[in-house]
Amino acid sequence: MKYVFITGARGGLGRACVKAFTDAGYTVFAADISPIDGANSQPNVTNSGVGVTNSGVGVTNSKPTNTISQPNVTNSGVGVTNSKPTNTISQPNVTNLAVGVTNSGVGATNEVGVACADVGKTKGCGRLVELICDITSEESVGAAVALVGATTDRLDAVVSLAGTAAIGSLVESDAQVMKTAMDVNLLGMYRTCRAFFPLVRRAKGRYINISSEYGVLTAVPFHGFYTASKRAVEAYSDSLRREMLFHDIKVIIIRPGAFKTPMQNGIGNQFDRLIGTTEFYKLPLSKMKSLMSGELKRAAEPPVLARAILRAAEAKRPKRVYRVNNSFKMKLLTVLPDGIQDRIFKRFMQK
Repeated sequence: MKYVFITGARGGLGRACVKAFTDAGYTVFAADISPIDGANSQPNVTNSGVGVTNSGVGVTNSKPTNTISQPNVTNSGVGVTNSKPTNTISQPNVTNLAVGVTNSGVGATNEVGVACADVGKTKGCGRLVELICDITSEESVGAAVALVGATTDRLDAVVSLAGTAAIGSLVESDAQVMKTAMDVNLLGMYRTCRAFFPLVRRAKGRYINISSEYGVLTAVPFHGFYTASKRAVEAYSDSLRREMLFHDIKVIIIRPGAFKTPMQNGIGNQFDRLIGTTEFYKLPLSKMKSLMSGELKRAAEPPVLARAILRAAEAKRPKRVYRVNNSFKMKLLTVLPDGIQDRIFKRFMQK
C-alpha cells in the first residue's frame, strides 16, 4: 500500500486529486481546513475521541459530524461554539478519530486537525482518510502528523495543493491580503513539507508542490499578491529539491493554468467588488476583468490536473516541472522585453 498526504483536498482540484490517488490504490490522507462535503455522507459512523480540547476566542466547529459523541471533550474560551455537538448520523464504514487534538486561535474554524474520518475503500481499492488541518497553524499541522503517524510510518508523497487567490491593487489593498497569500501559499507549504519530512524520508518519497503558471510568467497588474506568493513557491521548491538530493527525495513543481474550480469562478466577483471600491483603477480593472474572463474560457476540468499530479507521483524519473494547461498568450507576452510588456499593459488598459 502506498500513502499520500494531500492539502487543499476539499476544493475542486483537491477532490479530483483525491479521487485519482484512491482509484490508483493509495491510502489518501485528505486534509483541509473544513471537512470534505460528502466524505462523511455514508451510514454507520463510529465516533471516538479522547481528550479533545477546544480553546480560544470565537472558535467555531460548524461540522459536528467530525466531533460527535466523544468522551472527555472539553470546551473552554470566549465565544466558543459547537453547533449540534451531540448529533448522531447513520452512515456506513466511516470512523472518526480524534486524540489529544487542540483547537486554538481567534476566530478560527476547526483550526487544529479535530478529526480523522476513515471513509473506507473506494472502487479503486484505495482508502480515504479525511483530516481537518489548518496549514497556517504549526499546531494543526503537528496534529495532522500525529494522526497520519498513527496509521503509517512513511509517506510516498506529500501534495501541497492548498492555496488562495486574491486580486487587488498593491497600493489600495490592506497588507493582510499579502500576508494571507504568503501564509497559505508559501508558508503553509513550508510547514507541511517540514513537518512530514521524517515520513517522506523513510519512504524516499517525493514532495509535489503546486505552483502556478504565474510563478514564472510575467507579472500581471492586480495579481501581485498571488504572483508574489507563487514566485516564492518556485524559489522555495528549487531550494528544497537541492537539499533533498542528499536524501534521495524528489521535489516536483506543478504549474497549472486555468481550471474550472469555485476559486476561479470567484475571480469575476472579486473584480466587480474592486471596480466598485477603487479610487484610481476603475478602467484598468474593468479591462483586466475582460482579459481574465477570456482566459478563463480555456479553463480545463480538474481531472486533467489530477492525472498530471498522479503521473508526477508515480513516474520512475519524474520531470522537475509539469506544466498543465498553461496560457499560450501569456507565454508569448513573457518572452517580450519588460519595457514592451509595460507599454502593452498601459495601452490596453487605458483604451
